[in-house]
Amino acid sequence: MDKPLGSFIKSRLFADAPSIEQNRAKSSSENKKALAQVLAMLGQSRLASNLSQLAKAANSSSLPVTPDTEAMLQAAYRDIRLTCSPSSSHS
Repeated sequence: MDKPLGSFIKSRLFADAPSIEQNRAKSSSENKKALAQVLAMLGQSRLASNLSQLAKAANSSSLPVTPDTEAMLQAAYRDIRLTCSPSSSHS
């Protein structure tokens, strides 16, 4: 036997298991697909443009943050999270 016993046992036990590299490639591929779907959804809506305008206004201190404004922003945030979540049924 040219392998140490531990290496031999591992190779027999995990012979059919996908390698770490295969798992990473699959995970990376799934992440890229999910990101592409989110970007496509943002592109189809005006969310990205509206978020950009809000960020610009907030950065220039021209966005009055009242309790109503904050509540609307929180509601929009929740809507975006629901829309972009992997469990949503958008295709």
